[in-house]
Amino acid sequence: MIERSPRNLSDSQSAALSASLANGLRRLNMRPTDPPAAIVQAIDDLVESEQIEREKYLKGLYLLMFKKPVTLVAEVGAVWGEQVVRELSWAWQFAVRAEKPELAIAEPTRAHVIFPEWYVARMLRPPYDDNTLMLTFNMLRENRSPSAAPGAMEDLTGRARHVVPKRLRPGYRRA
Repeated sequence: MIERSPRNLSDSQSAALSASLANGLRRLNMRPTDPPAAIVQAIDDLVESEQIEREKYLKGLYLLMFKKPVTLVAEVGAVWGEQVVRELSWAWQFAVRAEKPELAIAEPTRAHVIFPEWYVARMLRPPYDDNTLMLTFNMLRENRSPSAAPGAMEDLTGRARHVVPKRLRPGYRRA
């Protein structure tokens, strides 16, 4: 459970989020008016291709040491979170995770919360979590979250798991 008294973003924090969102959309070659599911699919494809590149032994070592995905994580996290906000009327806020306030998205009743940057970072920093960005988005759209009381702020970050990891599925296309 997360802090029960989340706080809204300040003007400067909103501006930083907007900048990450704009840069992330440019990186994906998407527009803010594109359908949320299409944007999430582009994010999913980008993260999948990044994981493939980062898992190559020498190239992955080079990327880990000299090209840390800090900006990529911030941009992709902002874009993914914004699509949940657009599609499901969630809201950006700060909530405490691991005793530190972090940027999060929360559903209107505040029953559930997700930390987009932390979620994306787990997929782009070793050991790489399975890419569940599209899966989580679809599960949220289908209202397949565990039950929680309003105001509980139950953390859903990274809870979704593929039954068979994507890259092991027959016919899965690699980016």
